[in-house]
Amino acid sequence: MMMKKLILALAIALPAAVLFAADNGAVMRDREANFKNLKKQMDIIKSAVQDAGKKQQLADAGSQIIKSAKAIPGFFPAGTKDEMDTEAKPNIWANFADFEKKAATLAMSAEEFVNAVNAGDMQKVASGFQTMGGDCKSCHKEYRERYLLPAGMRGREKYIPAERKVIYYRSFFTEFVRNRRQIGSLVPSSRFLAKKMCTGIDFHTARGIIELGPGTGVMTRELLRRMHSDCRLILIELNPVFCQLLKNEIRDSRVSIVNMPAQTIGDVCAHYGITGRVDAVVSSLPLAVIPEAEADDIFAAVQNALSSGGKYIQYQYSLKSKAGIRRFFSELRIKFCAANIPPAFIYVASNNKSV
Repeated sequence: MMMKKLILALAIALPAAVLFAADNGAVMRDREANFKNLKKQMDIIKSAVQDAGKKQQLADAGSQIIKSAKAIPGFFPAGTKDEMDTEAKPNIWANFADFEKKAATLAMSAEEFVNAVNAGDMQKVASGFQTMGGDCKSCHKEYRERYLLPAGMRGREKYIPAERKVIYYRSFFTEFVRNRRQIGSLVPSSRFLAKKMCTGIDFHTARGIIELGPGTGVMTRELLRRMHSDCRLILIELNPVFCQLLKNEIRDSRVSIVNMPAQTIGDVCAHYGITGRVDAVVSSLPLAVIPEAEADDIFAAVQNALSSGGKYIQYQYSLKSKAGIRRFFSELRIKFCAANIPPAFIYVASNNKSV
C-alpha cells in the first residue's frame, strides 16, 4: 500500500515538475527577447539621437523602451533564481523591491525622453538618452553577471559557452600535468558543486571572503553572483597561469587577485587590514596531496583569518582531511555533491575560537 501511494505521488508530481521547468524555460526566452529589444531600441536611438529629422524613429524607440522596462519584473519569477543558467544575480530576488524600482526608473526616464522628442528639444533628447544609459548601467552593475571573456574572444558572444569551456579545460588539464601537487583534479569543479558550497555562507551579512586556489574561476563566479555589492573577495592562487587567466577575465572592483601560496593567508589579511574579520574562506586546495604539516599551517592560518563564527568551506574527493580540519575546527559538518567529476565531499567548519 505504501509503495502504491509513493508511485501515485510521483505520477502526480513529475508532470507538474516537467511543466514547471518548461514554463521557466519559456519565461527565460521571453526575458532574453525583452532585453534584446531594449538593446536594439537603445542602439536605434544612439544612431539617430543627433538627427532632428528622425523624430518619429526616436519616439517609437523610446515608446518600445517604456514597454520593455515596465515588463522587466514579470520576467523574473522565483523559479528562475538558481535552477536556470542565467546572467541574473541571486540578489535580484533578495532585493526585488529595489530591482522593480530600477525598472520603473528606466521606464520614467524613457517617458521623459519621448516627451522631449515630441517637444523637439534635441538637447533634452540627448541628455535623456544618457540618463537611460545610466539607468541601464546601474541595474547591470547590481543585478547582472556579465560573461567575462578572455582576450581575443570579444564580439563572439554566441560562442561563449563552448569556447570558454575549451579554454578552461585545456588550461586546467595542462596545469594538472605540470603541477600535480598544486592541482588535485584533471577538470575544474562543477557549477553544481560551487552552488552547494555557497549555501554555507550568509551573503546578506558577509563583507569579506577569501578563496584559496580559485583555479579557472568556477567558484569565483558563483561567489560574485551572490555577494553583496560592498563585499570584498580576495583570490589567493599559487599557479601563475591561473592567476593570469583570472586577471584577464575577472573585471570586478570587489576582487583582488594575489599570486601567493595559501599559507600566506595571514600576510594577505594583514596587508588588507582584515585579520580576524573574514566572514568565509572557500577553498579548492588539493589537501590529499599536501603534506600534513603544511596542511596544518593552512588550517591554522585560516582559523586566525576568520571572524568568530566565520566559515571555512573546503571540498575534497575523500574524507581523509576530516581529522586534520577537526583539530582546528570543532564544529564541522560534511555534505556530499554527486554532480561533480569526481563526486566531492564538502567540509563546512565554523570558527568558534575567540578572535
